[in-house]
Order: sequence, then C-alpha cells, then structure tokens
Amino acid sequence: MNMKVNLFSCFSLFACALLANGQAVTFFAERDTVSLASGQAIGRDAGPGDTDNRSLLSVYATYIDASATPNFVASLNAASTPSEFDTILGGLTWQAVPIAGGLVAGTRDWNAVGPLGVQGQQPLFLFATSEIGSFSTSTELGIVTSAYRLATFGTEAISFNTVNRWDEALWGNLGSLQLAPIPEPRVYAALFGVLALGFVAWRRRRQG
Repeated sequence: MNMKVNLFSCFSLFACALLANGQAVTFFAERDTVSLASGQAIGRDAGPGDTDNRSLLSVYATYIDASATPNFVASLNAASTPSEFDTILGGLTWQAVPIAGGLVAGTRDWNAVGPLGVQGQQPLFLFATSEIGSFSTSTELGIVTSAYRLATFGTEAISFNTVNRWDEALWGNLGSLQLAPIPEPRVYAALFGVLALGFVAWRRRRQG
C-alpha cells in the first residue's frame, strides 16, 4: 500500500512539473485584421466578391524568451535579404497555424490550439506571403508579439484582436496588421548611386 501511495505521489509531482513548464496556448486571429502592404485585406470574405483569400498567407506561432526579444528585433531590423530573414526566423521552432473553418459567428480566421511554451516566455505570431525557408524580395511579413507572458498553470487564449493581447508589432504595422515587404537593398543602392552621380554632374556644371 505504501509503495502505491509513493508511486502515485511521484507521478502527481511529475504531472505538476509538466504543467508548470509546458503551457498550451490557443493562438488565433480575428477576421479583417490582416492586410497586404498594398492595403488588400485578407480574410474569409475579403477577396473579390467576398471570397475567401486566406490561402494567400502562411501563418505560424511560436514562443521566445522575453530576454531574447531585443536581439531578435535588432536582427530583424538589420536583415536586408530574404535569406537573412529565413535564417533569423528559422532559428525558432514555428508551428503552422491552420485556417479556421466553420460558419458559426466568432469563428477565427486562423486557429492553432496546443503549442507548448515555457513559463515566462513571450508568444509570437507570424503572417507571411511565403513559407519560412522560401522567402524572396516579393515576400511580405507581419510579426506581432505581446507583453503577456505565459503563466504557471492553465491554457491561455492569445487573441490578435478581441482580447488585445497582441500589443506590439515586431515587423509591419499593428492595429489592422499590415504586412511589410522584405527590403530590397540592391534597389536602394542603385538609387543612391544614381543620386550620387547626378549630384556630381550638377556640381561640375555649377563649377564650370
């Protein structure tokens, strides 16, 4: 009898430890909250003739240690090529967030239930017009996070809209999230070169 009690006690402690460390969180985005840089809305009724155009986006969820967020943001801001963005985002373990189905009012546009994070971590939500690993200069991204941290127990719901837990944009614009295109450094460099040559020609004419 004592052996059974001891084994049960050990199992209970182990289960509590799992609950304390691995937290299941529901990630979801409300309808009409995501748009491309052009302003085109993405949602169940956002396409021409109120068609569903959500398949234009790949959506992912993950967690990050709060202490690592500043370096993550700095890396995003310093990135200037698709491969650099792929490398930065590929350093995290993302879970694909599927398109939500159903006709019931309040059904989310994207919904993922069950990804596990560690107590104190910060959730991230990524919208992209390409899958991670296949970014190009035509890819648009939107990455949002929240000041919310995972608590010790329980399943939490993280909403992009209704609960206002997504309160910070790491890439793109928050609010009705507008995706931002990956920078094209060659274009900027070429424009700078043209401007520089024009300035030199103008200065020579002025001196002559």
